[in-house]
Amino acid sequence: MYSSVLRVPTNDDEVSYVNTEDSLISSRTSTETVNSDKKELDCYLSKRTRKLGDHIWLIIGVVAMLWGTGMLIYTPYELLMDQRIHMLPGLPPFDWWLHPPDEVLLKVYIFNVTNSEEFLNGTDAKLKLKEVGPIIYREKLRHTNPIFNENGTLTYTANRSAIYLPELNTIDMNQTIIMPNLAVLVRYTNSYGYKI
Repeated sequence: MYSSVLRVPTNDDEVSYVNTEDSLISSRTSTETVNSDKKELDCYLSKRTRKLGDHIWLIIGVVAMLWGTGMLIYTPYELLMDQRIHMLPGLPPFDWWLHPPDEVLLKVYIFNVTNSEEFLNGTDAKLKLKEVGPIIYREKLRHTNPIFNENGTLTYTANRSAIYLPELNTIDMNQTIIMPNLAVLVRYTNSYGYKI
């Protein structure tokens, strides 16, 4: 044990010696008492905070499970699409459907019979065909007479028309083209047992 001497002045200007070890022990005891009270308070607060944190995570977990279950029943895609595609007069989907943009191009390829006279005379045994096209049209689609029925359905008349586009075509519309009648050819081949 270490012991040291401390000089403490007194009223009489005498120097009295006190054992330093006793003073150190008493100061350490008072410090430990304060520190132990602080430790107990910190321990209590940390336990309380830890319990509160556990409760928060539990609540977040329950909310996430309920949210996930709801998303399985009502997917976000269905909810958004139901709102966006709802057909009511005055809404953008209905106006777009009633008068759609003219973006559909029809490309038609046809076959011109180049030896029709020879085939009919019996000179040629087979038809010679030459592909002509594409002949390009723009399709106009309009829906008219829309009627909203009480059962949630929509009744309408679709009007389609093809507009010839001379700037995109290389063929003259006044050119004579000789084509086989496909309906007659199919009927003829089926009646005589030929396979197409």
